[in-house]
Amino acid sequence: GGGAGDSSDEEEEEHTITFDRYLRKDAEKCERLGQPRILNLGLVGEHHSLWGHKLWNASLVVADMVDAGEIDVTGKSVLELGSGAALPSCMAGICGSSCVVAADYAIDTDQHLVDNIRDNLERFQAEAGEQQDNAE
Repeated sequence: GGGAGDSSDEEEEEHTITFDRYLRKDAEKCERLGQPRILNLGLVGEHHSLWGHKLWNASLVVADMVDAGEIDVTGKSVLELGSGAALPSCMAGICGSSCVVAADYAIDTDQHLVDNIRDNLERFQAEAGEQQDNAE
């Protein structure tokens, strides 16, 4: 193959990821529990029709409430719909949720949005596991 119209030679589209930082308010709590104070969240790098390139104010408020214990997730299952960067889901996992599911609308062309959610959750799940190992 190799002709200009040969679909087998189509390259996979590259998607950029940008990062935004979430700073947890209670530095003493983070230090005492051995938890990260700063969460670096991957965002879809280019303008996205579902606004996956933004960290929404609502997610910041919910994450703050989970972190402060105003929303108690300890030992509970958490479902975040329209999760985007999945910040509230990441906080729920850090704060002791027994199960976290982050979901967002996506079609085949939006797989990079879903991949980004998965990457953020896996990054903070790994950090939570390291914290648990250090606490034992």
